[in-house]
Amino acid sequence: MSKEFDFLVFIGRFQPFHLGHRHVVEQALEKAERVIVLVGSANLARSVRNPYTYDEREQMIRATFRKPVAERRLIIRPLDDVTYNDNAWIALVQKTVDRLVLETGNQGGIALHGTADFR
Repeated sequence: MSKEFDFLVFIGRFQPFHLGHRHVVEQALEKAERVIVLVGSANLARSVRNPYTYDEREQMIRATFRKPVAERRLIIRPLDDVTYNDNAWIALVQKTVDRLVLETGNQGGIALHGTADFR
């Protein structure tokens, strides 16, 4: 049976990745063939507000979802912050998601209409 969506996207800092985050990802995996998790603040140094590096947060998520990661249903990527420029950050999110959808969604063939071929 086909899923309702081809892709769903979940964006967060995940400082740390906790049970609430896990629940959201589990629900997304039930509704979509693939889930893209964008780990925000990936370009920032460790601080009180960001106690974990991108690599540490990625490993937390991978350890929680070993099977979906192995099956390539869960895609985890860094997302940089763009300080004081929400429009630039939104454009970065859109570009990142579009690229990931086209890279992973085209495994079975060519998308004739780009990201419009996917739900």
